[in-house]
Amino acid sequence: MLTGKEYLYLSTIRESKACDALHKYLGEFLYDIERGMGHIPRVCPIPKDTYHLYNLPIDGNKIATAANFPFGNLRLAIHVLDNKNTEVSCVKGVAEHSILQQ
Repeated sequence: MLTGKEYLYLSTIRESKACDALHKYLGEFLYDIERGMGHIPRVCPIPKDTYHLYNLPIDGNKIATAANFPFGNLRLAIHVLDNKNTEVSCVKGVAEHSILQQ
């Protein structure tokens, strides 16, 4: 979460199966992203590649754990490590968590 010009560390989640954990914590939100990438939702493992998504309309309310996030500018970094603690994948993103004005 952005406080001033710095991000405030919130938490670390440790899971033994990265793909399953992403589906567990992000739910339908991730399924929309997977569809946008041309993948079948909920299928693990996600094939190794470099993916880019631009201007994909997504609904943050679909995040299974969204109620636990504070409002404001958020930065997410997902580092996937193998059993030797070597990074094998990294996903980074930024988002603004706010109440939508209707």
